[in-house]
Amino acid sequence: MKQPKVKALLRTDKPLSDDTYPVWIRITHLRRSSYIATGYSCQEDEWNPEASRLFEMKPRITQSHKENLNPQELRDLKKKYSIVKINPLAKKINSDIDKHIRKILTVKDKLEANEESLSSRNIKKLTATKDSGYSDKSFVQYWEKQNELLEKNQAYGTLKTYKSILRQLKGDKEIEGFLKGKDLSFEEITIDFLEEYKGYLKRTGYSKNTIHNHLKTFRSILYKAIKEPGKNYFNQDKNPFFAFKLESDKTQRKERLNPAEIKKLQDLKLEKGTRLYDSRNMFMFSFFCAGIRIGDLIQLKWSNIQEGRLTYEMGKTGKKRSLKLLPQALNILKIYQKKESENEDFIFPFLRNNINRVNKLYFKKQLEAKAALINKCLKIIGEKAEIPKKLSSHISRHSFADIARKKGTSLLDIQKLLGHSDSKTTEIYLDSFDIESQDEAHEAIFEGM
Repeated sequence: MKQPKVKALLRTDKPLSDDTYPVWIRITHLRRSSYIATGYSCQEDEWNPEASRLFEMKPRITQSHKENLNPQELRDLKKKYSIVKINPLAKKINSDIDKHIRKILTVKDKLEANEESLSSRNIKKLTATKDSGYSDKSFVQYWEKQNELLEKNQAYGTLKTYKSILRQLKGDKEIEGFLKGKDLSFEEITIDFLEEYKGYLKRTGYSKNTIHNHLKTFRSILYKAIKEPGKNYFNQDKNPFFAFKLESDKTQRKERLNPAEIKKLQDLKLEKGTRLYDSRNMFMFSFFCAGIRIGDLIQLKWSNIQEGRLTYEMGKTGKKRSLKLLPQALNILKIYQKKESENEDFIFPFLRNNINRVNKLYFKKQLEAKAALINKCLKIIGEKAEIPKKLSSHISRHSFADIARKKGTSLLDIQKLLGHSDSKTTEIYLDSFDIESQDEAHEAIFEGM
């Protein structure tokens, strides 16, 4: 039986955005080839094509070269060796390449013993089924596994965040990323690594809060690995987040409207039945109902209105929320209440009443699309009302919280109305609103001087 050939090679026909090339393993049998990605890439000058691996040290001209090559060949070889570069992860990458090849050969031996097909496609399929190339030492692959679990559980909101941050960390064909397409082992996660990663995010132009969210998500994935029962991915004693503290930009101002701007928005003349009209009404309804989030607002049904109260489950936390409907909110509901309205109909006309909610991914995308449309409309509405702020749905929540605070509402009541699980969250939420109060107090000290 003709034996398949297994060889690592650099795919110079598939350049990546960071000017490196992917390292693949080629399985060839009866002139047909299949390829398995190793997850690594390197520059062409770092790859030794004769040995099918990365250079681990600078090659030198040997006595054998001098004896067997003519002067021109010797000069060409010296020139070739002079441009060789050494990748700092060369030994690790070569070791993993060898592991990949050993796994492939093990599958090949089992197929041969069972007298099964040795086709390259069959070997590739069974190699992937057997191990999927997953390494207990790879933090990147562990993160990817967490993404797969989120997708399986249809947690698409969190999945979107995890995928976006992982993409920025490792890079792909479109963006360079911090790791530039290379792998990251658990043992490489140190304080120095986190400082370098943080510096990269700053150079990329991210704000303090965005950097905070990237690092917080990174920490969350690491903690999942640390706490996973029966595994030993990472030693808690070496946890760099004990010393590396996250910081967020607490001075970042949350945009909100004052009572005069709220009135301008209420009084703005808009054509009934238009998207602008409906978007403004939704914003005001959210404001009068203690800042309902846009995702929950779009999904409100008439069944959520019971005995003068609004009762619903918050999508972000899963907590039940019950609010007394004030006259202003009831007036908005009257605009949309029709004789033929049924309990399971949506209150605001952005989703179809018969929309498919079984397919959670489809429904999630529809929610995101409608939220984007409403925010686009709100921006136009803000300009029409001559409000010098970029209006968005979440500003209704900020505006409610700020006005409640200025009217002397207790922290506990604001916490309950916003649906926060603890007062600390509410304190952080209101923290940026205090800048204006500080400025006014500062001015008052020197008034009349």
